[in-house]
Amino acid sequence: MATPLRVLFIGLSAALSRQVRGALRQADYEPLVQTASDEQRLLKRLQQPPELIISEQKDHGFGAQDVLRFLHSRGLFLPLIVLTAEPSQEEEAECLREGALDYLSREQLPRLGSAVASALNLGQARQGMLADSQERYRTLVESMNEGVLTLDKDEVITFINPALCRLVGYPAEALLGRNVCDLVMPGEKEKLKSEIKQRRQGKSSTYELRLLSRDGQERVALVSAVPMMDQKGRYQGANAVFTDLTDLRRTQEGMRKAAEEWRQSFDAIDEMMLVLAPDMRVRRCNLTVVKTIGLPFKKIVGQYCYKILRGSDEPCVGCPHPQVIQTGRPAEIETDLPHLNRTASISISPIKDSQGQVTATVHIVRDISEKRSQEQETLRLTKALVESFQATTLALTSMVESRDPYTSGHTQGVAELCGHVGRALNLQEDDLQGLRVCALLHDIGKGSIPLDILNKPGKLSVHEMGIIREHPATAYHILKNISFPWPVAEVVWQHHERLDGSGYPRGLKEPQLHPWAKILAVCDVVEAMTSHRPYRPTRTMQEAFRTIQDGAGKLFDPGIVKAVISVLGLDHRRLLVVDDDPGVLSALIAYLERQGLQAEGFSDPAQAVAAFQKKPTPVVLTDLKMPGLSGLEVLKAVKARHPETEVIVVSGHGDKAAMVAAMRTGASDFLEKPVKMSELSDAVERARKRYSGESQTAGE
Repeated sequence: MATPLRVLFIGLSAALSRQVRGALRQADYEPLVQTASDEQRLLKRLQQPPELIISEQKDHGFGAQDVLRFLHSRGLFLPLIVLTAEPSQEEEAECLREGALDYLSREQLPRLGSAVASALNLGQARQGMLADSQERYRTLVESMNEGVLTLDKDEVITFINPALCRLVGYPAEALLGRNVCDLVMPGEKEKLKSEIKQRRQGKSSTYELRLLSRDGQERVALVSAVPMMDQKGRYQGANAVFTDLTDLRRTQEGMRKAAEEWRQSFDAIDEMMLVLAPDMRVRRCNLTVVKTIGLPFKKIVGQYCYKILRGSDEPCVGCPHPQVIQTGRPAEIETDLPHLNRTASISISPIKDSQGQVTATVHIVRDISEKRSQEQETLRLTKALVESFQATTLALTSMVESRDPYTSGHTQGVAELCGHVGRALNLQEDDLQGLRVCALLHDIGKGSIPLDILNKPGKLSVHEMGIIREHPATAYHILKNISFPWPVAEVVWQHHERLDGSGYPRGLKEPQLHPWAKILAVCDVVEAMTSHRPYRPTRTMQEAFRTIQDGAGKLFDPGIVKAVISVLGLDHRRLLVVDDDPGVLSALIAYLERQGLQAEGFSDPAQAVAAFQKKPTPVVLTDLKMPGLSGLEVLKAVKARHPETEVIVVSGHGDKAAMVAAMRTGASDFLEKPVKMSELSDAVERARKRYSGESQTAGE
């Protein structure tokens, strides 16, 4: 009995249609045929997708390649066989690359049955992969820390994930079928209705919303909502992601109070207090030191402590400061300070970072002739002060990390990159720690920027850009009164300045820039470009490298640019190039390396295969015609060892048969000689994106 087959004919003449029906019946299929001749009719037919599409390739009109592009633009992957009256190997290769499952001339209609069977099997495999993808998506949504909500066109909740249930304190079954307005505080209902009105107009937005939890408590959330429209542009509902900001608001207030209390307590202590660097230079002192020494604060900071306290050019004999730095244990010494006409007891306590490394010391200088009885209280204050300093730094870092849900990892990423680059530039450990703190806090000024500007999709207005450009100055005013043992406020203030004075907010030039600010500037640009944002796609590392290389010497320090590129010489930039012509091979390698890639070349195909066996690369570029092993044999060896590797083949203009054979064997792309470097660059970039899954991610 013949197998029913729902098939869509596109562009077939009446005579060809009869021939195809006959060929299908000879292959024991009973064709249930629908037809289409343009995009509008095809769109209508796709409301009930066929099992198979057979389309004729045409020079004019709606041909097979037009159909393939139409399907791909809508994320549809249906089995399609191309028929042609005038077959060509070049056209065949193009159709196969664009997703056709077979390419037949009219004379090849007798093998249509086997082509259909193969196409249907591949179609079933693709459906299985789609089901797997949907299952992965469901698992991802249900395991997210952010809440996810789906509404129908009447604002009724049709889906809610566990994270959002936890946020509002209700089980899913208690919320499904309810109006979304039931989730918000009474005063927020009009705001929510206004936002939903935007969704009905096809607009997305990000806004804050106060939710009412089951226990009656208020929860603050950042909502990112997008509309769902049908193919005719009619509103069908909305999807929204909820990020809990409740703890962030509490952290912001606690951070502000902690910073102010630390500054007040430091200056309120009657004893002289100094924060010293490992080299014994004064980093910070309180008002009592200024009053006692009789010098302004700016003239004390940066001086050696023994110069300030003793009027000496040499450290005190037996000074425990180096021991405190080395051991991390507090110490105390009694000494005469003839320069100040007093005998003092100096208590020295370590300041440690989050890894337990001593980065500075706190010195409390007490006049023991008059205040011996206050010794224990002062020690207690010292300990509290050190703990307050460490807590303030951690609070500031936490606020920066949680301020913007879309860039929550940005500051940590910049800090890590700054650390690697600083080590590459041979910075000392203390400087590395200071640089890392600067990086962690460099965007703290964005706390004053409205979220609708900070996360706005599209181009900012001049006024909005002006607000954005104020964040370094805002950060400076937040940080300048906190006694960090490093110039944190100044470095953060400068992180958007450039060597030629074109940066902001002050237009400083190279001689005025702090070395750490120059490192932070480059690392900030690279990390931002290569991270996802809701308002733009992720840029490739190659684009980031090109940006900082183009700005080297003008915008960015060339030595720092070189260090960043060296640090980020990542493995996914590797590719293997095979060509038996040494001149061509050298030219290809030189060009690819200028693009920031790590290309390894071989003129001997056998050696290339051996090298690949030991260490596979994401991308292989190989000539097809070579003595010894052919490019097709190299392709087979590569796919046998590492099927995921993307292989680009290069052939002569007249060698269409070899090109088609390579595409059927698993090559993902081809280039024709003479190779244009722009086409080479595009092909390699496409291959790298396919290998890393960027194309799939973008489609999802």
